[in-house]
Amino acid sequence: MSRILLGLLPSLLSAQVVTQHDVHRTSSGYVFYAPTAQERSYLLSNEGRVVHSWPGSGQAGLAVKMLPDGSILRTGIAFTTIFFAGSGVGGQVEKRSFNGALLWTYRLPSERVIQHHDIEALPNGNVLMVAWELKTPEEARAAGRDPSRTPANGVWSEAIFEVKPVGATGGEIVWEWHAWDHLVQDFDRTRANFGNVKGNVRRLDANYRTSATDPDWLHMNAVAYNEKLDQIVMSVRGWSELWIVDHSTTKAQAASSFGGKRGRGGDLLYRWGNAGAYGLGAQALFEIHDAHWIADDLPGAGRLLIFNNGVGRGYSSADEIDTPIDAAGNYVLNDDGTFGPREVAWTFGETAGPNFFTRTAGAAHRLPNGNTMLCISNASRVVEVTPEKEIVWSLNLGAGEAGGYTFRATRFSLDSPQLAKTPFASLGLHVWHAATNRRELGPGALAVTSTPGTVSITDATGFTREAVAANNVTFQTPRDVASGPARVTLRGSDGLVRSRDARIEALSPGLFAATSVVFDGSVYLSIYATGVTAGRTPPVVTSGDLTLPLLDSEPQPQFIGVDQINVGPLPAELLGKRDLRLLVTVDGIRSNTLLIAMPSQ
Repeated sequence: MSRILLGLLPSLLSAQVVTQHDVHRTSSGYVFYAPTAQERSYLLSNEGRVVHSWPGSGQAGLAVKMLPDGSILRTGIAFTTIFFAGSGVGGQVEKRSFNGALLWTYRLPSERVIQHHDIEALPNGNVLMVAWELKTPEEARAAGRDPSRTPANGVWSEAIFEVKPVGATGGEIVWEWHAWDHLVQDFDRTRANFGNVKGNVRRLDANYRTSATDPDWLHMNAVAYNEKLDQIVMSVRGWSELWIVDHSTTKAQAASSFGGKRGRGGDLLYRWGNAGAYGLGAQALFEIHDAHWIADDLPGAGRLLIFNNGVGRGYSSADEIDTPIDAAGNYVLNDDGTFGPREVAWTFGETAGPNFFTRTAGAAHRLPNGNTMLCISNASRVVEVTPEKEIVWSLNLGAGEAGGYTFRATRFSLDSPQLAKTPFASLGLHVWHAATNRRELGPGALAVTSTPGTVSITDATGFTREAVAANNVTFQTPRDVASGPARVTLRGSDGLVRSRDARIEALSPGLFAATSVVFDGSVYLSIYATGVTAGRTPPVVTSGDLTLPLLDSEPQPQFIGVDQINVGPLPAELLGKRDLRLLVTVDGIRSNTLLIAMPSQ
């Protein structure tokens, strides 16, 4: 295993400063991020060591995503004369293999449109791209915008393009959504989009938050996709809102108010965070980033997780909300015409202390163990916090070779598909019962890890005990460990610390092997097992319907974790059999079945 590590990591860098690390409560895996001032994207261990990196072409944009096959999608900057001053400007998207080979490049800058901020990989291989699109002053006035609040060089509206990769450098736009197609205004009845602004929850007020000096009217900064709902959520910082639209529409339907699974075309299915944007109420979000659905296999599945920058409030937070969706998949309005919820389901940030604020960027990411990772971009911090709102891991991105301002950071567990097909899958910590190959362990049972090192176990009571090592991959679970959920932590001989969630059963018997001996015409068996003598009652050895006479059972002092069970003499009806299937039951819990060859008479 160490040979693989040395081959994979020829220049292991102690790159970043981990200022806090509770190894037993921090989620396992690796942190993935890309500093915007660098061309490289990085994979970092929980100890702050760079274990892998990807090159990039030219100056980085903001978003980088790791895909299920271990490849990455990375944005880059392609300057234009119109959008060059825009915060988050991009224009180029490239895909690279896990080993860094360039697989695909696509550019989306033109005289009127440019990709910026975020991208999203779809299950079908296509890519969603957030883009600015320029509207001239004449187009803005025709849409009902107040000329006194329209910049002389025009307005930047927003669009989402779905691009199907073609070849090494091409792409086909197969679907698109434009905010400009879904406006409403009550400024000029002679212009397009005239109607009732207040309470119009489905459309966008053409004159909300407008300025004669700022063309970046909406400032969308994130996009995410829900395959089950076939919907897209967008983070709209300028309006302190998130918007959800129907992706099941055609291009024509997406430009209208009709069609798609929900029958509303490209109009908003849901919005939340600032009911003042449609004249109906209070503000809950304050210039946001990174709104996305929590994945189905994670705690909080189906809810939306948002990074709330908290501009004007003094602190940033991760906010989790439970959307009001009915059995038919429609978002339900409150009686006052707003969308719920009225309160967040979970939040963290207000009690985090000083230096927990970022005016720009920022991200939140739910982890398999229920913790949440937050990227506090301006503060150069990445932290992991428990559901009980305790920080258990903190990274300083302000120093080190791989540091710098970072748009988003995510952690991929050892079981994630992003790492499953990479060399890291073999380097991760895997733990199993030595005799049964099950993942459930038990007090006194012998277990095996996939990586050499020293093991400790934190049990359901929160108490940590060092396991007794038989060798550098085999260990005995402490006999006084409590049953229930547990965290196995391994300090590897390679210098890395790995953790994995496991379960401690009240008992976990398992059979390795058995030997037979013929004495005075009778057959006796010595069975070698693990986790047997930890039981409250003596083991019961059976073969089919027959219970075998128990002589004794005791630990083997020369072999850590191994118990010996002696039985016999065997009943006469078993002596003529060629093979014998043995099963041991302790405290009502059955072991694996062991097949042995009977001695010839």
